[in-house]
Amino acid sequence: MFETQEAIPPASRLEIELYAPADCQKQTRYYLFVRAQVRWTNEIPEAVGYEGSNRYRVGVAFDEIDPQDHVCLDKYVKKRLTMETVSHIA
Repeated sequence: MFETQEAIPPASRLEIELYAPADCQKQTRYYLFVRAQVRWTNEIPEAVGYEGSNRYRVGVAFDEIDPQDHVCLDKYVKKRLTMETVSHIA
């Protein structure tokens, strides 16, 4: 999911560049390139009337991702989930 100023119709095809920090200081980053399809677009009610703000949330499904990028993304997600679990326990 991401936010944007413009509505993107469902079923639209996107090429997306992502970055995921490799460390807590965000000094090392993984850059990932994926192709995705828009699944849904919802207006953000609290953003209506704010000039220049993101007005829509867009949900996407990745359908093409380089195998090496997939490994990096998987590591990042698992690391973030572990960090969140630890912070909820503390």
